[in-house]
Amino acid sequence: MVDDKKSWFTRMKVLDLIYHQFFFTTNSLGRQPTTSQYFQPLAPQTLALAAAAIHCALSEYASGKKATVMFSQNEY
Repeated sequence: MVDDKKSWFTRMKVLDLIYHQFFFTTNSLGRQPTTSQYFQPLAPQTLALAAAAIHCALSEYASGKKATVMFSQNEY
């Protein structure tokens, strides 16, 4: 269960997930010549956006069944 009162997005597992998604293989977006300028250096705002998107995706399954959760600036 995610505790919204703590900075859960600072946990290393979240950063590991982001790293593996964007930098792990030579085909990853963070290593492509056409997109690497968006990921190197990786801005704190990019990490925050990715962590918020992960939080939203996990929130969709918080009850054990998929429920649509709006990903919006006001909510996250």
